[in-house]
Amino acid sequence: KTKNNRAVKIQVPIYLPHKLSKKTGKVNGIDYRKLFLNYLETGEAYQVELIKRNGKYYCHITFDVPKTEILYTGHNGIIGIDTNPDGFALTMIDNKGNYKWHTYLKQSELLYARSNRRENLCGELVKQVVLIAKTYGCGIAIEDLKFKNDKDVGSKFARIKHGFIYSKLLTMLESACIREGIEIIKVKPQFTSKIGLYKYCHQYGM
Repeated sequence: KTKNNRAVKIQVPIYLPHKLSKKTGKVNGIDYRKLFLNYLETGEAYQVELIKRNGKYYCHITFDVPKTEILYTGHNGIIGIDTNPDGFALTMIDNKGNYKWHTYLKQSELLYARSNRRENLCGELVKQVVLIAKTYGCGIAIEDLKFKNDKDVGSKFARIKHGFIYSKLLTMLESACIREGIEIIKVKPQFTSKIGLYKYCHQYGM
């Protein structure tokens, strides 16, 4: 301690982790180190938060990822996504609103996995959705879940409040779409179930 109680200024190196594949030697997932180093070259500001955990200091860095040009749009069709506790329900329509196909990407382990494992599973689900959208060259529509006290979505809102990570799934999906140049459209969830029931289920016998 000094008399003037001033903090001591220190300078330490920061390790930016990334996981290399044992097979290919390339980075698994997103190369955050490369993204951040590229961002430093722009000279733009970024946010740093120091976190002390179990006697160690961690550095949480936040910066804006540059937007990618949108290559896959709703002009070629749209994949509508419904978020559920154990996966994504996908339905594709063409640019005129005609039904094409539907499928369910199920991941039952989401219901009981630990937080780290659950986050990995969310990432795998998002990868599958992005690959499908790029294969068909179309955009993605998701529910904008910033709502409250809507009668039509009361039961679903109750499930969301129950603690499942809807927010995590949709945030990861939105980020992936921005990176991969996929158009993402947020739709108000009111009456979407009833629209699907009357416009598609009865007509196609689903």
